[in-house]
Amino acid sequence: MITAGELSEIVRGELEGNDEKLVKGISSLDDAAMDTVVYVEKQKDAWKLDRRKPAAVICSRALKLEGHNLIRCKDTRLSFGLAMRYFFPPEEHIGGIHPTAVVEEGAAVAPDASIGAHCFIGAGTGIGAGTVIHPGCHIGQNVSIGKDCLLHPNVTVLDRCKIGERVILHSGCVIGADGFGYVNDDGFQMKVPQVGNVCVEDDVEVGANTTIDRATLGTTRIGRGTKIDNLVQIGHNCNIGENCIICGQVGFSGSCTIGDGVILAGQVGISDHITIGEGAILGGKSGVYENVPEKVFYSGFPARPHRQTMRILSLLEKLPELAAKIDDIAHGDDEQR
Repeated sequence: MITAGELSEIVRGELEGNDEKLVKGISSLDDAAMDTVVYVEKQKDAWKLDRRKPAAVICSRALKLEGHNLIRCKDTRLSFGLAMRYFFPPEEHIGGIHPTAVVEEGAAVAPDASIGAHCFIGAGTGIGAGTVIHPGCHIGQNVSIGKDCLLHPNVTVLDRCKIGERVILHSGCVIGADGFGYVNDDGFQMKVPQVGNVCVEDDVEVGANTTIDRATLGTTRIGRGTKIDNLVQIGHNCNIGENCIICGQVGFSGSCTIGDGVILAGQVGISDHITIGEGAILGGKSGVYENVPEKVFYSGFPARPHRQTMRILSLLEKLPELAAKIDDIAHGDDEQR
């Protein structure tokens, strides 16, 4: 339990109303309870508070609301996130290795790390302090996992891969599977050994069932602070920059280079050996076949500047009308002859 005044400081807002009002939790706008804080992002949703009296309302400085305890914030989404973190802190785990876990000789597990049931930890692997590995995870040989990481159930991190600090790996993701490398040998697809590794830097989060392939030689790298959604495929030898946002079902072919701060919307497909410049944004379902400059917004298939894509789509809608006009002109010419 916390007062509205104390909560306003935590979420970096300014309180308008009763700073002694007690707040016991957080709830959605549709189910706003009297003793909770709620979040109103847009003016069009404010009517939902007409018959409700939550303890506090997180909103923007411009939103018009009356008769409520308001916490006005510069960045409401950030403030809502801070409130969520306060009311739902990370679970505490008691360090130790479950009796059913297999830890090979030569592995080093920090005393306060937590290894769940039926995990496998390979020889030469190091697990950092405060790291939690949930049941069913496979950690190969000579893997490095830093401090305060969280591996959800059934994560696979294969041999020689490196995981930084405060990394979150969600269920089913695979770090370090073989890159897709084959050479045609007289009609037979000969497998090329994939002997590199994957390096996931600090503060990265990788979504469920995402796969990051090891390099053929060298390293497939995921830069610090990058967040990757579910069902993403990252091919061998890719180099992903820092603080990128990669949404669900994005697919990278091999040897792509992605600059810092890039945002890739859902189902973007990127051809091999492509470079995407720092700060670029790719709209959903974009198909990228050529390099993308820095700080641009591209969309479409193939990807091109967004305004150009919108003009093309607008013209496509007019094609039946234009085709009919062309047909009339053609028939008119025939009649004149």
